[in-house]
Parts: sequence; C-alpha cells; structure tokens
Amino acid sequence: MFANVECPCSSKNQLKLNAELALHFPGRKGLDKPIVWGFPQVLVCLNCGFAVFTLAGAPLKELGQAYTDDDLPSADNLAGADL
Repeated sequence: MFANVECPCSSKNQLKLNAELALHFPGRKGLDKPIVWGFPQVLVCLNCGFAVFTLAGAPLKELGQAYTDDDLPSADNLAGADL
C-alpha cells in the first residue's frame, strides 16, 4: 500500500503505524455533521513528520455521504489547497 510513497524530504526513515482518526468537517457547517472514525495504517517520516494514510470502506463511504462540494470553502478542498 505504501510501497511507492516518497517523502517530500526524500528520507527513507519512515515508520508504518496503526492509527485512530476522528475526522471533523471544518467551520460552522461541520458542527452539524457527525464525526467520522477511521482506523488506517499511517506511514510517518521520522525526519520531517510528513504522513500518509488511506481511508477505505465504511469511513470513506460515511465521508462521501456527509460531504458535498458546496459544504467547504475552496481553501479546505484539495483542489483549492496549497499543499
């Protein structure tokens, strides 16, 4: 799953961990949406802190059901984010 993930700092000093995530939608509209729980594996760079995870199954489905493109300002959407 993480075989081809390269850290922005190019470090190979990475560790795969189990995680528990409580995902919240931002802003006032987010207060009306339920927390989405996920339990993915996370790949963390131990040099710069860059982390990668993938959601699948029920958590991804819950996010899709609770989210619409109009819910978030463009700065909070990946398409408008400054990564």
